Amino acid sequence: PDILDKHISQTKELNLKYKQNFVTIGFGTLNFVNPDMDQYAYMLEGFDKDWIFVGKKREAVYTNLDPGDYKFVVRAMNSDHEWSKVPAFIYISITPPWYGTLFFKVVLVIFLIGFILLFTYLRTQQLHKQKIALRNTVHEKTNELQSKNEQLQAANTLLIDRQKTLEQQAKEIMAQSSKLEDNNTELQSLNATKDRLFSIIAHD
Repeated sequence: PDILDKHISQTKELNLKYKQNFVTIGFGTLNFVNPDMDQYAYMLEGFDKDWIFVGKKREAVYTNLDPGDYKFVVRAMNSDHEWSKVPAFIYISITPPWYGTLFFKVVLVIFLIGFILLFTYLRTQQLHKQKIALRNTVHEKTNELQSKNEQLQAANTLLIDRQKTLEQQAKEIMAQSSKLEDNNTELQSLNATKDRLFSIIAHD
């Protein structure tokens, strides 16, 4: 009753949910002359590739049908070995779950595209910020190195000046040392003369 609103013989289309994918269909003929001689063949279009001959069996069973549209067709052969000219059929439609619908797939694709675009945009912004930060850091380091280089150059100039001053002072010291040696020699000569003079005076 929750599937059929009228008898199966009067139903042309059967709508099932995705969980109702275990389907058993019974069929038979209104042949009252040698009904045991009747044979059957059926096919589920969209699932079976060819007719399935089941002999006297009057039941078709399908399990785990995927969501989609099918057409179940059955025909019978009487005791005279004549197949029914107009087979019986019923359309079967199994609705997919909400996550298997086209709408959900479209929304999922849009969401994935949006996520990829957002991720790409955020990643690009992050790389741009990192590039700016790296450029600023390089600029600061360059300025710092340039300042240190200028300080080193100034210190080097000062050292050169001091070296020149020290060299000049060394020359002056050497000159004074040479003058002192001359004075010392002269003083020693005067002392020697004085000693001889005192010696002569003392002798006299």
